[in-house]
Amino acid sequence: SKRWNIMDRLLGAIAAAFRDTIGGWLTIKTKHYYDAELENVRSTNARAIEEIKAHFAHELEYLKSELSAKSKEVEALRAASLGARAARQALLDKRRLEAVDQIWSTIKELASGKLAVNMLPFLRDNPWAMESTTNPYIAELLKSLAIKPLVDGNLENQAHGARPYVSPTAWGLFSVYASVIAMVKLNIAFLNSGLPPTAINHDREIMDLLIAAAPTHQSYIESNRVKSYALVIEEIEKQLLVELQRSLRGEDNDRDEVERAANIMGMVRDVSLNWTKALTPRDTAGDT
Repeated sequence: SKRWNIMDRLLGAIAAAFRDTIGGWLTIKTKHYYDAELENVRSTNARAIEEIKAHFAHELEYLKSELSAKSKEVEALRAASLGARAARQALLDKRRLEAVDQIWSTIKELASGKLAVNMLPFLRDNPWAMESTTNPYIAELLKSLAIKPLVDGNLENQAHGARPYVSPTAWGLFSVYASVIAMVKLNIAFLNSGLPPTAINHDREIMDLLIAAAPTHQSYIESNRVKSYALVIEEIEKQLLVELQRSLRGEDNDRDEVERAANIMGMVRDVSLNWTKALTPRDTAGDT
């Protein structure tokens, strides 16, 4: 039995050694397998990542190329738009300059009428002005003052093409200036025809136009009536010059100024219609 105990111990020691050897070998073998598999997975993932990177790099380059092309198109369109806008602006600036020149040239032609405006109170206050039908000197004087009474509106038509390119206020002031001088010259033309001053008194209409264009002078106009015309006409000319300069700079009128200009133009239109009716010969078809 002692021998069998020794054998059992020997076999147990051999089995334990064999177990440890096999276990170590299996552990190493298993670790090597999993290390190889892990390396294989890493390698596969690395290749996949590189492929994805290459794909996205290609896509990124394509997008950059597309974006560059679109940017060039946008720049081309922007340049064309800016060029067209600049060309339109240059054309508009040129037309504004021509419009201001048209109006101011007309003002210079109308300026000769300011002598008539200055003379009207003197002619109204002197009875000898009624001698025009019998005194050739007086007739010649009145004729020279009333020349080009603007009944046909030629000068206004000359400047009419400028209207879209100047401010409403500028056009309103110009219209009052031209209308008042025209009406004063017509007054003198009537005097030259021998009509008494009371027959051609349209002072209220002229005064209303002057007040509309120069409201700060209303008290002066109401107090001095015909004698106020000359000074107020000069004031309107100064205002018009300022407004034309604003038009050259492209400055717009505010809402109140636009409404005021519209009211002025409405008054000019009404006065023109009234004067046209007054100057139109009555129908005499039934008198024969």
